[in-house]
Amino acid sequence: MHDTLSVPDYPLTQEQIDQYRRDGFMDEVITGPVLDAMRRAVVNAVAIETN
Repeated sequence: MHDTLSVPDYPLTQEQIDQYRRDGFMDEVITGPVLDAMRRAVVNAVAIETN
């Protein structure tokens, strides 16, 4: 059984959308506890696949 991660909706501001369209990326879209949980999920998935 694999853990799943639920990421809450994250509304984007027009400024963030404009930055993405201009630069191809957005600063600080996912931060804090959600980013930490995603990081742990990726590390765990890689560990499972490489062991």
